[in-house]
Amino acid sequence: MVFLALAAFLGALVPVGAPLWLPVAGVILAFGLRSPALLLVATALLTSTLATRSWAGLAGDRAGPVEGTATVVTDPERRGPATRAVLRIDGMRTVATGYGPAGAQLSRRHAGDVVALRGVLGRYGGPDERRAALHVGHRLTLHQLEMRRPGGPLWRSANAVRETIADGAASLGDERRALLTGLVYGDDRAQSPGTEVDFRLAGLTHLLAVSGQNVAYALTVLRPLIERASRRGRWVATIGALVLFATITRYEPSVLRATVMAGLAVSARLVGREASGGRLLALAVTLLLVVDPLLAETIAFRLSVAASAGIVWLQPRIVPGLRGPPWLRETAGVTIAAQVAVAPILVTTFGPVSVMSVPANVVAGPLAGALMGWGMTAGLVAGLVPRPVASVLHLPTWAMLAALEQVATQAAAMPLAPVGLAWILVAVAVAAGRSWWEPSRAGRTAAGVAVTALLVALVPSTPPGRHPVGFDSTVVVDEQVVLRLGREGTGVDLVEDLRRLNIGRVHELVAARGSLAPILDVLAGRIRVDVVAGGEADP
Repeated sequence: MVFLALAAFLGALVPVGAPLWLPVAGVILAFGLRSPALLLVATALLTSTLATRSWAGLAGDRAGPVEGTATVVTDPERRGPATRAVLRIDGMRTVATGYGPAGAQLSRRHAGDVVALRGVLGRYGGPDERRAALHVGHRLTLHQLEMRRPGGPLWRSANAVRETIADGAASLGDERRALLTGLVYGDDRAQSPGTEVDFRLAGLTHLLAVSGQNVAYALTVLRPLIERASRRGRWVATIGALVLFATITRYEPSVLRATVMAGLAVSARLVGREASGGRLLALAVTLLLVVDPLLAETIAFRLSVAASAGIVWLQPRIVPGLRGPPWLRETAGVTIAAQVAVAPILVTTFGPVSVMSVPANVVAGPLAGALMGWGMTAGLVAGLVPRPVASVLHLPTWAMLAALEQVATQAAAMPLAPVGLAWILVAVAVAAGRSWWEPSRAGRTAAGVAVTALLVALVPSTPPGRHPVGFDSTVVVDEQVVLRLGREGTGVDLVEDLRRLNIGRVHELVAARGSLAPILDVLAGRIRVDVVAGGEADP
């Protein structure tokens, strides 16, 4: 099954223009002959052929005026004066952008709503990973938009749950309410750039948006109700809960992976079979890539699969070597296994990682889990009771969110170590091997402290010269550090790039034009700036 999942993944990454009947016939023949080798080849060819057809569906040349009805696919997001959302028009997905009255109308819509619109359709210049995940190949400039009708019962139920949780969390303030909605059901649209950069630098980005663990917490919350039903009723209730939760979280890749795994597990139990976590993961990956081969292009899907693989195969080998109470060993084992497994993808995609990412996840993991469970239960009740009662219900939420923010802030302030791919491969090899080194508890603690200190000591100083950073900006390192800003932006990528260069102080920030307020808000408390020149900065 593992090789089958790998074959499906590699086939999806390499599109081949074969007729669809050929791989389908190959799969049928492989089952008839009971040939694993033929099944691997046929599956790889199948996902490759389906990927070709998917990419071709995004490469249409339709352009010009368009008028008719459309379905809102993603929740609208405000970006400056514009509002954007993905709409489906005649089976084709497009990124719609609205300004003025059209943008205001779009901002009030929810995923699943049906709208009437008029606008101009155009093509994107090239492929993009995020657009590929959404199956988007066109863009639409809206001139007019009107509400026709809300979505079906499933979409209305999902939207009602989201609105109830968000309304009940009003007492937390906009910043912490956005953090809660991101943790519970993945709505991170209102999260501030400062929160985003802190969590990203601390290695806690996966907590800002919904992930596979949210599925586990949702099933845990519903378990007392589900277990009251008969065996077949439990299956129906579990599948229904999984479909509803996937709709609430807008079918994020990590949720899809976890949902399909959970569905396979409960289905196997219904027929009296028990399947291992590795087999369930491999089968889920294979099925998802056959249904949507473009998932292989998304970083979120790769990270989710890698983290799950680490928990399935590495965690049982890591936990026995840890010391401490069982709950701490299990939490640390899961965190270390997942972090080690995703590290090769993170390092090769985003660059160095923080030495504090593992301990930060060990501390933040239980907090995030408690917040997810509390948000799904007390948070839902808070949206149904009067505001004073909701405020009381959310006092624990406020305390846990404050603690989680502190973990992210403190971890983000630590230096970034030069942990390259070679270091990660060694860590994977050690974690995957049996315990060959059995020192005392004090020896293990001393070794851990020594390795962390070594990583911090190896953090290189920034070499002199010009270094490109976020938003087409440049940082010049000489006797002083001068940051020359390019285009306007929120500053998240800018701060992250400066931290990756281990620059904590800028002697002079130079801006040619535009407002500096959004960037200075993110820099504050993270990068020291001595002098600001140009731009529209507040004194």
